[in-house]
Amino acid sequence: MVSSEEALREMVQVYDSRWPRIARCSLLLAKIRFLDRAKPDQVDEVRDLATEMLQIAKVANDEWWTELALASLARSSRKLGNLEEAISRGRDLVAMHRQHQWDVQGLGFALSDLSRALSERGELDEALTVAREATGVFTKQGFLWAILTMIASLALQRGHATEAALALGRANAAQAWRDAAPPPATMQERDELVHRLQKVFSASELERLLAEGTALTDEEAARIALAT
Repeated sequence: MVSSEEALREMVQVYDSRWPRIARCSLLLAKIRFLDRAKPDQVDEVRDLATEMLQIAKVANDEWWTELALASLARSSRKLGNLEEAISRGRDLVAMHRQHQWDVQGLGFALSDLSRALSERGELDEALTVAREATGVFTKQGFLWAILTMIASLALQRGHATEAALALGRANAAQAWRDAAPPPATMQERDELVHRLQKVFSASELERLLAEGTALTDEEAARIALAT
């Protein structure tokens, strides 16, 4: 993390305001990614940076930077509790991905973020539809494990606690197998889900369900959690 901060400091020092305005987007994105990892509580600053990036991208008519800015705005707005903006930005982002079709994985993440926002606002039917589409995208990419915690959270939101615990068990196993620390947002999502499941199950019952989930495949866990 120290090296990341040093690299960011160097970028700030090197950046020249006389450069084309669009060049500033690289600096803004670096700041956003650093804050997401190192200082996840500074959501307001991330939103401000993403707003500036979107303004620059739109003036330059740069669709790639516009997509990156929309993704960050959708996530930061949801974290700040502005679900209306998160959903609006998320819909715009999904529409852009569908139009350009140059980043299939990006479409999957846009759909999963939109499903989260819809779920938090209580629009569970649409959240389920969107999550199923995201599942299809990531299954083809071999990346389904990355959204299993989101899928489990949606299952619990829909009243399917057992299915949520099974999916979370698989998500934990998939993450452990890769031996990589998840980003702070994923850890927070997981911790919140565990806390909610602890209100439903006893410690021994939750431990049993999580263990059962480890034996599932990613596809099986998603199918169970997203069933009607």
